[in-house]
Order: sequence, then C-alpha cells, then structure tokens
Amino acid sequence: MPLDRSALRAAYRMDEAACVGERLRQATPASQVHPEASALAARLIEGARARKAGGIDAFLVTYGLGTEEGIALMCLAEALLRVPDEETADALIRDKLAGIDWAEHLGESSSTFVNAATFSLMLTGQVLRGGSRAEAGLANGLRRAVGRLGEPVIRQATLQAMRILGGQFVFGRTMDEALKRAAPERKRGLTHSFDMLGEAAMTFEDAERYRQSYARAIARLAKESKAGMRRSPGISVKLSALYPKYDFYHADAAKAALVPMVRELAMAARAADIHFTVDAEEAERLELSMDVIEALVADDGLFAGGWEGFGLALQAYQKRAAPLCDWVAALARKQGRRLMVRLVKGAYWDSEIKLSQVGGYPDYPVFTRKIATDVSYLACAAKPRRNDADEVARRCGVGPLGITPYRRTVVQLRCPDAPAQFPLIVGLPGTFYFKPEGMGHLWLSPHDEIPDLPRDVAPEELDVALAIERFRAVVDWRIAAIEHRWAGLRSFAPDRRPVYGYDPRKSGFFWFAGQGGFGIQTAPAAALIGAALVLGEPLPTPVSTIDIAAYAPDRLLAT
Repeated sequence: MPLDRSALRAAYRMDEAACVGERLRQATPASQVHPEASALAARLIEGARARKAGGIDAFLVTYGLGTEEGIALMCLAEALLRVPDEETADALIRDKLAGIDWAEHLGESSSTFVNAATFSLMLTGQVLRGGSRAEAGLANGLRRAVGRLGEPVIRQATLQAMRILGGQFVFGRTMDEALKRAAPERKRGLTHSFDMLGEAAMTFEDAERYRQSYARAIARLAKESKAGMRRSPGISVKLSALYPKYDFYHADAAKAALVPMVRELAMAARAADIHFTVDAEEAERLELSMDVIEALVADDGLFAGGWEGFGLALQAYQKRAAPLCDWVAALARKQGRRLMVRLVKGAYWDSEIKLSQVGGYPDYPVFTRKIATDVSYLACAAKPRRNDADEVARRCGVGPLGITPYRRTVVQLRCPDAPAQFPLIVGLPGTFYFKPEGMGHLWLSPHDEIPDLPRDVAPEELDVALAIERFRAVVDWRIAAIEHRWAGLRSFAPDRRPVYGYDPRKSGFFWFAGQGGFGIQTAPAAALIGAALVLGEPLPTPVSTIDIAAYAPDRLLAT
C-alpha cells in the first residue's frame, strides 16, 4: 500500500504566508548554529573582498544575473552550445546581443579582460544591429571590418566565448573531461554527482540515446570507485530524459516503462559501488517521480547486500519540500533502507511561476521570495536526521532536556619530521591538540565544539585549515600530506554530564544519552548503571559507589 501523501498534497499551492510561518517553526533547530553560521559568513565575505577578481570571475562580477546583460549572456551560454544548425545559432546570438547597449559598461571594470570582452560585445552588437555609420576611429573601423566578414565570424567567436563562459558552470563535455577537472577537488575529499545535462526526451529514440549515455557514464565511473560509495563520484539521472511522455496524463505507462529501466541503471551503479541519484524535476512531475522512487525502494533485490547509494534530489523552493522530507523518512523506515537525500534550492523557478500564471492558479507551488526558500531549506535540513535524544523524546510525548550535539573535527597528517614518540599535546587555551598515530603520522584537532544539527557531519575545510594553522604556530615539522579528515558529533546535556534514568514525567520512558566525548571510556560503567536502573536492581559492585542522582534526568527539569 502506497504511503500517505495527504500532507504533501495539502502544501502543493499553500498560501505563502501560512507556509512560511510553518517552515519558520520547523527551522527552529537552525538557531543552534546561528553564531557559527554568522562567523563563517563573515570569514567568507572577508575572504571574497580580500581577493581581487580577475579574468572570467571579474567578467561575471560585472555582468551578474542582476543585470539585463548578465541574463542575456547566461541564456546564451546555456543554450548556444546545444543549437544544432547555423541559422538558429545566428538568430539566437542576434536576439541576445544586438539589443543591448554594451558601451555603457566600457571602462567600468579595472580588469583588462573585462574591458576587452565588453569592447567585443559592443562591436558585435553594433554589427548585428546593422549600423552603417562611417565615423572614423578604431571601434567603427573594426565594426565595418567584422561587418564585411559577416555573421559566420561572429558565430564562431561567440561559440568560443560561450565555451569559456560555460566552463564556469559545466565540468566537461565528456565524463573523462569532467573527471580530469574534478581531480583536484577529489584529492581534497570532495565528492561529485555528475549530471549529464540532458534535456527531456521528445521521442523514444531520444530516450534510448540518453539511457545508453547514462549506462556508459556509470561504466566509466565504475573505474573511479576504489574509495567506496561515499567517497567515489556518482551519477544523477533525469527521469524525463528516459521517457518522452513523462507527465500526469501518461503516468501509468511512464511508471511501467521507467521502473525496470531505472532499476537496471541503479543495479549497475550498485555493482560499481557508486551513488545513484534520481534528479528533481518540475513540480507537476513530483508525484510521478515519487511513484517510481517508492517502487524502487521497495525492491529487495536492488538493495541486496545493504547498498546505501540510492537517493533523490529534493528542491527546497517547493512548498511541498518539508512534507516530502517526512515522506522520504517514512519510506526509508517502512522498507528498512538508508537513502541519500541531496537538498538543493531548485532549478525551474521561472517556468513554475509562468506555468501557474498561464494556468490561472490562485497560488504557486514554489516560494516567490528567495528568503522563504532559505527558510524552507533550513526546515528540510533539520528534518531527515532529527534523531537526537531530545527529538526521540518529543516523538514519545516527552519534553526535551537540552541535550545538544557538537561537532568535533580531526585530521590525520603525514609528518616525516615528527619524533617517533611523544605524548598527547594540548594547547594551553584549549584551542588544539595532537598526538602520534604511528611512525610519521599524527592526529590533529582544532578542539572545536560547534553546535550542530543531528546528522552525519563532514569536516569543514575552514576547521581543518584552522587546526593546521595552530599546529604550525608551535612546531616546525613539515606536513607532507593531509591523509584523512573526518568529523563526529558529541552530545552533551547543559551540565555536561550524561543522563541515565526514567523520566518522571512519563512512565516507562528511559533516558540514556549525553555521553559527550567519553562514550568509549565510560561505556562499561554506563552499561552497568543503565541495566540496573532499567531492571530496578541495586547498582553492581564496580559502580556501587557512584551517586546516581548526579546523572538522573530530574536534575535538568525546572523545579
């Protein structure tokens, strides 16, 4: 029986003010990390201001998406490389470039690259407008020269320029090219999910061509999967590229065709030990995508061996995003799976607004303000992994005790100059510590304790850099390599002591949480205490002298 979708359907075109109010309440856990977010934002802004943009970066600053010119250039970069015939390409270039006064921007930037590019765009626009003035000067002389050569020259020059511009947004034209460009980031521990940038299939021939492209891409990525599913690059699959009638009116036929087709691709990804993401699409296709995903997640054969690489992209700009998170979590629990969720802002905002206006609907399926999408994103981020002690208590009707997860980062360094033996070394202000981990290796931590959401955390690059900076300030050992980096959560009650015992507010609810960073060391004693309290027996000899009242949940309740 399919999972209930009533909450999701109720939010489809919900009144925006009411929906934002609800998402604000759901995003409350994000307030725990406001100080960290503010500090991180300040560091990023300061770093960006300190770095002088040059080349293509300076060009994108001058012609951002907040300008008419920037939008025209982005549209051209996105579309031109896919136009198959010269006549259409010339018409597209003329439409996007001819009607803009590029001369307004000449000399605005301190970048020679930007000014040269602006001069070229100005010249191109004048030629395309068919100007025939005979004034003297370099600009007019070049304009007349290019005009005599005609549109083929403009077309080839523009194509080359768009390839350069498109390189800022597209990793490569082939999987080999993309993997080569991704190599430096992969060395830093980043993981990629490659999107084939396919359009929706218009014919069954198109769909078969895309299916074969996905199959070839998975086979190529299989050669890069030595690091395991979590650290190896994966693939994102667009369902509308695999079936030409992927819409509500053909839902049954689409599902019948797509489920076995996507299963075959996902099985290949599982065999390759890479992750496989079903991409998000337009709002009207969401429930059809959910039908396909629900059928696949129920397939025991696909998840044989405990594969955890199947997942989906989820668009925060949709009003249904938060209930969709709940649906995904319920689906995972029902089938006993662990699913990957890639939370994104969304990619079809313009078309969603236009379709709703053309259809005369009373409201939109997406938020109309960016700040509302940001709130929705935070609300979604707080949902799938909310399995900390306080959240489990809430689901059981018990109030929280204020147990908070904190992130701790550790890196493993290769330092050939380090002594073979030395003790754990802790910075006096408690700002870092390091210790040996075999000959020439050591573990280093910035001793960070940053409030975080309950989730599978990853190390932040800034925390790693901070740890290395503090380490280099006290030793002169050469760092040959950063071999590994990881992060974990340590949960603490407000008084930083564990919580063991029955909650006095609800019969039968037992707390066993908040062991912080000493879970391994305290586990034997904690197990003895917990077992005795659950069974109502006296504390056994090894822990009989412990004052259990110091760990009871009562101490954290307001009197």
